Order: sequence, then structure tokens, then C-alpha cells
Amino acid sequence: MRSTVRHPCELAIRVLHQGCITSARLLDISRSGARVIGPDHLRPDTAIILLCAGIEIRGWTRWVRGAVVGVEFVQPITAAQLTLVLSKADDSA
Repeated sequence: MRSTVRHPCELAIRVLHQGCITSARLLDISRSGARVIGPDHLRPDTAIILLCAGIEIRGWTRWVRGAVVGVEFVQPITAAQLTLVLSKADDSA
């Protein structure tokens, strides 16, 4: 059972992995993780950084299904950071 609520969203982001930046889309986000589509070269248990809404969020890929990736954040984002990301997603809709 998840300890945090997932928030559906659509937001263009970038993923930093081994010095390379890839375009991606944020599909949903919680304070502890996210679901992203786009970076098709990632494997489970890979360290990445999500670049979105002007913040860097460090995380690990926990699962990969095709181009969809589940990310667990190294540390939970703050409520203010979550609100910022969701407001950017609303602006891009």
C-alpha cells in the first residue's frame, strides 16, 4: 500500500542519466515518487535526476515497462515542491 497519494499530471520534463539529458513526460507524481514516459534506455535500479518545474529530484528507477518508468525519490519532495510541479502541469494543459 502506498503511503502517499499519486496526482495525475501531464508535464514535459527532462531526465538526467549518466551525464545525458533526455526529454520525457511526467504522468503522475507523489511526494515519494513518479511515473514517467519517454526515456526508453533506462533499466530498474538506475540512479536518475528528474528536472521539472525548476527543481532537481534525485531518484531510482524501480520498474520499467517499455518507455514507462516508475521512479522512487531518494527523499520525499516537500509539499511546496509537489504543489509547484502540479501548478506547472496545470499551466501546460
